[in-house]
Amino acid sequence: MRKAIVGSMLLGALLLAGSANAQQSIADKVKKACNKELSSFCKGVKPGEGRVLACLYAFEDKVSDQCNYAVYDAALELDPQHGMALNNLGYALLERDGPTEEAAGMIERAAALVPASASV
Repeated sequence: MRKAIVGSMLLGALLLAGSANAQQSIADKVKKACNKELSSFCKGVKPGEGRVLACLYAFEDKVSDQCNYAVYDAALELDPQHGMALNNLGYALLERDGPTEEAAGMIERAAALVPASASV
């Protein structure tokens, strides 16, 4: 699976945009989905300035699919046109026998949004 939590690093930057209530709701969803990872790998990490996302990135090979999906979903809630998040979530869905048509649509939209990217 493309555990490119690098996309989650972009989430940190995206969290600077949008309303405070929307940000909190999105952050709560990620916290809930990544609870196991946050309490085991990142329990001593002080939130803020992308430190928690950097921690998840450091343990990307151990991050659950649930957490991975939540991070990409959050990025897409903040920016539905985020090409790399669309691409990575699409491939993650395909690799886990998710909805094929939905995944293919995400990957196609990603390719249109970032046509110069070799990763898409």
